[in-house]
Amino acid sequence: MSEEYNGIPNRLRQVTAETMSPEALYTLDTYPDVSPQDVMYIDESRAEGSGRLIISKGQSVKLLEEANLSTPNLVVLMSVWQRNDQGDLYRGIIADCRFYSGRFDVEYGDGINDEFYNNDDEQVISAVIDYGYNGEVKIWGDPTFFDAARYMAGLVDNESIENDRVSASDCEIRDNVNDGESRERMNADSFYKRALNGLAKIVKTKRK
Repeated sequence: MSEEYNGIPNRLRQVTAETMSPEALYTLDTYPDVSPQDVMYIDESRAEGSGRLIISKGQSVKLLEEANLSTPNLVVLMSVWQRNDQGDLYRGIIADCRFYSGRFDVEYGDGINDEFYNNDDEQVISAVIDYGYNGEVKIWGDPTFFDAARYMAGLVDNESIENDRVSASDCEIRDNVNDGESRERMNADSFYKRALNGLAKIVKTKRK
């Protein structure tokens, strides 16, 4: 006998940056000709001029295991809840950009210098994982979310290590918020491609 419920089945609802399940890996759900640069940008007015990456709260996302990893335009996202030094609980989004080969446009927003402030339509990316100048994996952003960023990097890296012996975590993860280094990837391109192949194998295995 069927059961009856009020509302709409959750599986029919499009998951967005605002509704991601905590501690699950997602990526952008866009058309093939739409890149992360088209739906995310850097607000240079945040964090006393250091800048923060911004995403629309309504941006569609999908689980990483559902993604097509044949494209270099891959940004991995994870939603987390963290407490600050005062014990207040905040939600943040962490972006792993190690598998994204492009850049983001820089804009000067509304001048609000608040780590946790989000307007009606946009969400601040609390921490970003990426390669540093020497190919080392580093974390930029709000220190409140550094531990969560390390955890996320481990989720991605451990899968790659187990299946392809290639991982961004072969390099030490450091806490540099903004080291002023150039974002030129130096020799990271080939490393990025190998790590991406490792992720693709993981996703393929999960789909079976």
